Amino acid sequence: MTTEFDGITSSCTNREDCLYHDVMNYVVIDVLLDFYNYEMGVVLHEKDRKLNNLAHFVMDHIILFTRTNGPKLLAKPADLATDLFNKDLQGDEDIWEETLPETDEFDDDDDESEEWKIDHVSVNTIFSEFEKNHFELLAKPFSNKLFKEFKTYLNSYLEVNRLDDFEFEYIEEFFALIFPQTFFMDNNVDFTQFKKLFSTLFDFIDQNTSIKLAKSFLLYKQDELLEIKRAFLITQDYHENNSYVNFLLSEDATNPSLEEGYFEIVEYIDGAVKLRNVDQQMTYENVDLSVLKTNDLQLGDILHIQLIKEGPRCRLAFLELVYPAASKFFLY
Repeated sequence: MTTEFDGITSSCTNREDCLYHDVMNYVVIDVLLDFYNYEMGVVLHEKDRKLNNLAHFVMDHIILFTRTNGPKLLAKPADLATDLFNKDLQGDEDIWEETLPETDEFDDDDDESEEWKIDHVSVNTIFSEFEKNHFELLAKPFSNKLFKEFKTYLNSYLEVNRLDDFEFEYIEEFFALIFPQTFFMDNNVDFTQFKKLFSTLFDFIDQNTSIKLAKSFLLYKQDELLEIKRAFLITQDYHENNSYVNFLLSEDATNPSLEEGYFEIVEYIDGAVKLRNVDQQMTYENVDLSVLKTNDLQLGDILHIQLIKEGPRCRLAFLELVYPAASKFFLY
């Protein structure tokens, strides 16, 4: 049996944690998404890293406000909330002034003996140093291939050459798209090695530059990486039992109703599934996905599949890949 606070939210063991979780997920993120969408005309995904950083900043201030003002507000339940809110809002500038650093404390002529970390070093240079310092980690075949694919992705696909061009969003795209597409046929994939490799790599980059990646990956592997692993294992299980060559040689491959695309799971109905084509926004009801581990699929998952229409029903002809909902941001 699962509960609302399973997974990353299982740390909700007290009222403050639960308040933080509920206000963050059901108020703050929704308000920020609506603001950027309707006021700024910018469509963001709820997993956007910068959006989440802003949401955490807002939540930290909300918790601070609640700790500071909650007791006295609750002590006067009959008073109008508007009056109390306006009174506290007027004094808000003082709170910000107290937390802002004094600008005159910083001097451009600081002690020259303190060297600033340099971020315009090339990605290849820092990666070469990492290989020298962690050769034993890269001696494992899976870790070695994963590291090489990551370097190729940065150099050839993104053409990111300098560390000051490095953003965690690029890393998320590699995890969400390139990794499953490259490794789903490999039988030596080890997610323990996966986490060890990138935790060590990002720690190494953080220690040698002022870029901070390790903390972002710590949060990522507690949530999104678990979803990627779940979808990846569904894909692998299917391909272990269904050959693409056999599909090409079957009658299904030449069926005139065959349709390929990316489909989002939007609903479960009486043992069947309702899908929506993410490109054309067309819906397909009564889809039979029984050949998959349907118990492991979740609403919002994106399936790269080939479907065959058979009267009022549709059935899966072949599965390419399963992506978790968070991958939608990178798929289109």
